[in-house]
Amino acid sequence: EIFVPAIRFKKITLNTRNGKIYVEDSLSDYLNVNTKNGPIDLAGVTCNELSASTKNGKVQIGYVIAKNIDINTSNSIIDIKNVKAAILKALTTNGKIFIENAQNYQDTPQLDMNLKTTNGGIKVNMNDMDNKGYKVKAQTGLGSVSLLIPEMTYNTVTKRGTDGTFIEAESKNYEQYAERVYVNAETMNGDIEVVK
Repeated sequence: EIFVPAIRFKKITLNTRNGKIYVEDSLSDYLNVNTKNGPIDLAGVTCNELSASTKNGKVQIGYVIAKNIDINTSNSIIDIKNVKAAILKALTTNGKIFIENAQNYQDTPQLDMNLKTTNGGIKVNMNDMDNKGYKVKAQTGLGSVSLLIPEMTYNTVTKRGTDGTFIEAESKNYEQYAERVYVNAETMNGDIEVVK
């Protein structure tokens, strides 16, 4: 257990094996956490760049503000709630990806989410009451794609039965919105759901 002063750090790096990493209320330019065979739990983190990587462990982040967020795990789920970001990358294998209440980072007009998994579903629930534009590119090998976003224009819809489903859609006049969200979601074996 490490206690640090309540100041902004340039860089915080935490590495371990076969153990959990838990970070609460940190302030830094760069936060990098790595473990194997253990979960990662980040709460109340504020930074410019956030990188979290584990194997065989769940990654859970909540109430995080970071311009760039990069999450990587395998054989487990990624659970992201109440974040503000400009770029959000989440990659796992044999696990699901859950995102709830993701917001645009400070004055950044666009939030880019790149979500990829195999043998698991992807669910994005924006809890969005604001007037934002959405662009979604979703592809699944064995599963369905559900977009519960009003006033979407479907540019490409390909349903090939057991070969998979591919959908590209965007809000009408997408580029004219002051705040935009781009979701690029891909899985090999699971459903994809994006809810405004």
